[in-house]
Amino acid sequence: EADRMMTDAAISCLADEAPDFAFLYLGNPDEVGHRHGWMSEEYFEALENSWRNVDKIVKTLSEDYVVIVTADHGGHDRTHGSEMPEDMTIPAMFIGDGFEKGKTIDNVSILDIAPTIATLLGTEPDEEWEGKSLI
Repeated sequence: EADRMMTDAAISCLADEAPDFAFLYLGNPDEVGHRHGWMSEEYFEALENSWRNVDKIVKTLSEDYVVIVTADHGGHDRTHGSEMPEDMTIPAMFIGDGFEKGKTIDNVSILDIAPTIATLLGTEPDEEWEGKSLI
């Protein structure tokens, strides 16, 4: 319910304010992963619900927006934080100008998200950042 409420509030804010940058965290998949386990039936249901919320937002945006969808971490069993591939591998999807539809981008790291956003906003990534812009 909280993710749906946050989605509706984000859609309202995006329509009313038309910000240059917005961040939305949908936390239910993380909560469900800890409670029922990553890759459980409940977890996949939470992912489907999150994807419906993302789709709802994307459908309301003008084409000049770029949308980045990612997770903050992976997980295994009911935990995360190890060096296991299940914990270290996360999805990252990019929609909009600068990203070819259907193209797979190799060697993407969560460290690349901030430099990519900086590039999209027309600024230079900080020289101390470890990631690279994907544009």
